Amino acid sequence: MRLCGQTGSRWKSITAGSEQILEGCKDIVDEVANSKIGKPYTGEDINYIESPHSYNSVTDFYDNIVGVRSSYFGTEGATSAQSTSVSTYIRSIDQATDQAVIDAIENSLSKIDAMPRPFVKNYTDTKVKEAIDACNDLYDKLEAARKILVNE
Repeated sequence: MRLCGQTGSRWKSITAGSEQILEGCKDIVDEVANSKIGKPYTGEDINYIESPHSYNSVTDFYDNIVGVRSSYFGTEGATSAQSTSVSTYIRSIDQATDQAVIDAIENSLSKIDAMPRPFVKNYTDTKVKEAIDACNDLYDKLEAARKILVNE
């Protein structure tokens, strides 16, 4: 983010760099909700379970969303926005949208953490559907932030 818009940067503007980060976050959230969790839950592919033998699936899902939070906040492991983050940039455009993304990230983490473990033995539990719904809501909030960013 610090180099966006500067000579030699891959992104010609902070907006372009921010949009790329948001798109990457959306990709991760969609994969967690609709592939990693969703395919087993819906019965589309009950063999599509990450870490089925180590019983670490829920931890893996959770860590994927932590990665989204880190990307949105601007640095690995961040729990609040750094000054050169997508969050800070979105907040400067629309504070409510930024807060909605942050709330949706935290809700997704909470719902994933509430899923019964091990996932391989509990993938049809109702708490799994709650996690899917929370992640899909996060996807929608990230898309809303992207639209605010590019004035759609």
